[in-house]
Amino acid sequence: MSSRDRQGLADGKTGWLGIEAFGAMEQEGLRINRPYPGGPATKAGVTAGDLITELDDAPLKGLSLADVLARLRGPANTTIKMKIVHKGQDSASDLSVVRAARRVNAVQLQVRVEQGKLVAEATGAWPILEFEEGKATPLVATSSNEFTVDDEDHTRIAFVRDAAGKVSGLILNPGPWEQKAAMIAPGPK
Repeated sequence: MSSRDRQGLADGKTGWLGIEAFGAMEQEGLRINRPYPGGPATKAGVTAGDLITELDDAPLKGLSLADVLARLRGPANTTIKMKIVHKGQDSASDLSVVRAARRVNAVQLQVRVEQGKLVAEATGAWPILEFEEGKATPLVATSSNEFTVDDEDHTRIAFVRDAAGKVSGLILNPGPWEQKAAMIAPGPK
């Protein structure tokens, strides 16, 4: 199955900043693990180790990673204002980053049964949400069609079925910023 980079972002409506910050919340804000080369954040001057302390004039102090990631999301071609302390500096700078529409086929999420448990793993060139390449992340059933990742962000997966009841896709984090995915045939083994 593929992520929103295959469908949702391909619609040109969902924005992408090009930063990796998973699990990097600190007391004062969000620590950037790395910006993706050529991404909007890199072009705006964000570097690995930078600390984002405010988004759109709202402090990040005390917020959860899920809350901050939700604030980072938005429509393509919209600007998000950041107050950022660059690595090695003491004072914050103001920075504006324009979310870009992203059209790539590089992100894929493989969902499979492993040792009797449903797991998901990123298999493309990019991680997605809590899913990383080479790491099978266990999913916990919350209903017959919905599962969650048992972590602080509680990423949700809902399977979509066609009229015949066959799974035809899935939705990551159903809601306003959901990421839709379609089934793709497995490659040769």
